[in-house]
Amino acid sequence: MIRSVFALALTAGALLLPSFSYSADTFPNKPIHLVSHSKPGGGMDIILRHLAVPMEKDLGVSVVVEDRPGGSSAVAMTYVATSKNPGYTVAGITNTQFSTSLTNNPPKGIKDLRSVCKLVTDPLVMFVSKNTGYTDVKKLLNDVKSNPGKFSIAASQVGSVEYLIAYDLIQQGYQMTIIPFEAGGELTTSVMGGHVDIGISEPSEVMGQAAAGNINILCTFTGKRLNSLPDVPTAEEAGLKNGLQKVRMIMVPKETPDEIVARLEESCRKAMDDPEFKKFYESNDMVRDFKDAKAADLEKEEIIATMTKALSDLGILKK
Repeated sequence: MIRSVFALALTAGALLLPSFSYSADTFPNKPIHLVSHSKPGGGMDIILRHLAVPMEKDLGVSVVVEDRPGGSSAVAMTYVATSKNPGYTVAGITNTQFSTSLTNNPPKGIKDLRSVCKLVTDPLVMFVSKNTGYTDVKKLLNDVKSNPGKFSIAASQVGSVEYLIAYDLIQQGYQMTIIPFEAGGELTTSVMGGHVDIGISEPSEVMGQAAAGNINILCTFTGKRLNSLPDVPTAEEAGLKNGLQKVRMIMVPKETPDEIVARLEESCRKAMDDPEFKKFYESNDMVRDFKDAKAADLEKEEIIATMTKALSDLGILKK
């Protein structure tokens, strides 16, 4: 009788085990969902759709992209963090999720996710209208420092990585007025028209105007020079501290077993060498900066610390 009760208890206990207690030996055995916080056609959506192809070939199951926009990425983060299928519900992460987690305090945020890997650094560039005559970033920076408050700098909305980079320049002694913009096209047009002196934006939003001779790109906020702009120095080469970069990471629910994370990490690592995926990210000026789960988690904590300080200093961080 005692043996029967014990067996029954074991059976009941097994039924109550959470769904993430499966063996990595059987992973994956059903479709994997890559979750984007952007709408179809948005930056993260496009990256994940290109990543899904080599991952599907490697993992042997369908890898589909699921767009869950809303709440400045809070909807997608909550969906992944509360998933009962760790390893099968995977988040594409960029600085938007870091900022939203800090400023909006959503029920589930970046703290409820763990890293699988870092894929690339999404480059940002500093540019000016050709009419300014500036072609050397050091000359521009010297003039900014010599004329505190005279220059203005355009960046996307308050709290974005572009805005925080502009703020960081001020902290480094380059006193400027930051002008936030909602749309990259409007930002570029304002710099071209001389309404704002300096702009920070993604290459995709300014390369056309650079090719047309309307703007000069002076430096990049990347770890190394871009292949498409080999003569343009990085911010560090220009003498600037470059503490913030726009990153693209892959994360899963915090409870995901190490073995599952390792398998996804391996698949993403292989994807970086896939000819078609490599062609995609290189042609879009994304800088390969693959980091494994441990290194990506360390960078995640560094980003959180840097953004926490900057957002606190700006007075926009909710207590």
